[in-house]
Amino acid sequence: MNNGGLPLPARRHQVAFHAFPVALAEGLADAPPSKLKKIKISPNGRGLHWPLLDADLYVPGLIEGAFGSRRWMQQIGKLGG
Repeated sequence: MNNGGLPLPARRHQVAFHAFPVALAEGLADAPPSKLKKIKISPNGRGLHWPLLDADLYVPGLIEGAFGSRRWMQQIGKLGG
């Protein structure tokens, strides 16, 4: 995507696609696109895992605008993110 967003993988029968700003996500911010391509969805659908980066994000948190741990969010807040 040209807006810096990463599409979330669609589950079977899902009709909407969503995106979030990768540059703000803990563990993904500096990752090359080649390592962002492989994403695993947890069985309950609430977690995303990037095995090539050993990074995990919680989908309900992403929806609420939490792109990582409390410490991470404080750091990007200090940067005006």
